[in-house]
Amino acid sequence: MIAGQHHTPHAFLRLLWRGRKHYSAGVACLLAVTLSFLTNAPNVWGAQATADQDTSPQQNPIQLTPSDQQDPYAFYASQIDNEEARSAQQSLEDLISVLEGRHGRFSNILVKPLTLLGDAQFKQNQLTLALDSYDQAIHLARLNNGLFSSEQVDIVRRQAEAYAAIGDPTNAVSREEYAFRVVMREADDKANLQQVIEAYGRLASRHLEYLNHMAAREVYSQALQFLAANGLANSLHAIEFLEGIADTYKAERFPPKLITTTTEDTSIPPIIRQVGATANVDITNQYATINSYPAGERALKRAVQLRQTIATRSSRTSDLDQYYADLVQLNGTILKLADWFILFGQARDATTMYRQIVINQAALPDGYPSIDLETPTLLYFPRPRDQRPPSLNDRLAAENGAVTLGFDVSTTGRVRSLKTLEAVPDQKMVFNVRRCMREAVFRPVLSDNQLQHADEQTFTYTYQYYPSRKAQQKQRAAEEAAKAQAAPDTSSIEPAASGEAWRQSEHLNNKAG
Repeated sequence: MIAGQHHTPHAFLRLLWRGRKHYSAGVACLLAVTLSFLTNAPNVWGAQATADQDTSPQQNPIQLTPSDQQDPYAFYASQIDNEEARSAQQSLEDLISVLEGRHGRFSNILVKPLTLLGDAQFKQNQLTLALDSYDQAIHLARLNNGLFSSEQVDIVRRQAEAYAAIGDPTNAVSREEYAFRVVMREADDKANLQQVIEAYGRLASRHLEYLNHMAAREVYSQALQFLAANGLANSLHAIEFLEGIADTYKAERFPPKLITTTTEDTSIPPIIRQVGATANVDITNQYATINSYPAGERALKRAVQLRQTIATRSSRTSDLDQYYADLVQLNGTILKLADWFILFGQARDATTMYRQIVINQAALPDGYPSIDLETPTLLYFPRPRDQRPPSLNDRLAAENGAVTLGFDVSTTGRVRSLKTLEAVPDQKMVFNVRRCMREAVFRPVLSDNQLQHADEQTFTYTYQYYPSRKAQQKQRAAEEAAKAQAAPDTSSIEPAASGEAWRQSEHLNNKAG
């Protein structure tokens, strides 16, 4: 397209047709459909209608489907969701280039395709490129709609997901907190109630993901206060937040790695090592909740009460499907409370909860999800410390190792009679895996309404390690030396063999003489 030249939609289609050799048929058609819609439809992501006086019928052969008229980018989103991200990326890059030429580099119409381009790049694990595309989309959304426009919230959250995928927890939490602040600027508007509740849940979950349990607990507490202020204290959202509070206490008491006081594990990001580290959530009120595990139990009990109320209410209606669905949800929450009791050493209370699950499942018809209480289920297993890898120059390609353990599970869910069954490729990880297995907790077997002892259980821990080039060379040299030492020495046999040959030769010479 010639710079500075204006083209009507139909004129642009003619130019596109002339340059069809440079596009695949599908891409050219899709670009034409998208551009035709964006140019003729007013107020679509900032696009302005353009008058078109050329009414010749043969100049506009493309017809939009109803779904295209509702969202011209739906096809690209479908491609990304259906493992065709590479094709969608190529089409979106071409489309963005054309739109920049028609509407300028700072047009609001570019926000949507740039966001989808970031999605396509994210799908292909091109995380740095995805972050750049999201950055451009956020910049244009803020430029055209204001610094705190709600249009940017969804894009900022996608940025947070990209940072999390890269392994950058600091920026992941920071972007989630920024999206939260933007949403909370309109928290007083009843129309934004659902968006505010979602923002609370996302931010708390993000903090909990990175073990900032105090920050997550504070956000969950604020969310419950917000629900109460809006008459939703007994809603399903309240159950979600109550269970979240219990999860923060469980993460505090049962961290994913064993914490030692002698050395610091540098493989854990700093934001995780600093409990509750955050720049935007005031956790002052939560210092008093440290080690206050009964508060987590009370939160789960309250969640069970709310689920029970909902199930009782639906049982009084004629909608049996809804009642069964509510009963399944109730069982899930009861299971969380029962597992909590097992983790915290209250097996008697856990037995009561497990029995209630059996009673509820008996009322469900076939086809509904059920909970298996007849086999031990691992509830907690701290991840063993990985082997220290060799230097980069000495490091070979990663390989997989495994340690298989045998043990019994007691009625309290603890491991007994631990033994090592197999270790591949060597014994280096056995000590760490056994140490963590001693801290593990299982959901015990429920049989005949009683918790039972489960014998002869096995568990295999698989891990990744980096072999050392020097160590392999040293081992290979040692093996060759051992083979050479074990081989018979033929040096003393050769003279005897030579003497025998000489005697045979002399004997033949004598006979000939």
